[in-house]
Amino acid sequence: ASDERGDWELRVLADGRVLRQEIVDKGSGRWKTVQVDLSSLAGKKTVLRLENCANDWAWEFGYWGDIDVKTAEL
Repeated sequence: ASDERGDWELRVLADGRVLRQEIVDKGSGRWKTVQVDLSSLAGKKTVLRLENCANDWAWEFGYWGDIDVKTAEL
């Protein structure tokens, strides 16, 4: 979620490579659910990084809820 007065940019990286990048704002509901397909990383040891990046430099902070990494059932 974002502050009521601003937004921020979410970046999801794996080993330094951007997998997802999007603006988080209050536009379509307070809390956002974001899913990222990590299947291309299956079987690899990987460093995942979630970033809260400033984009307009006004009220650029975010609220984080549950962060969960799940494996697919085969």
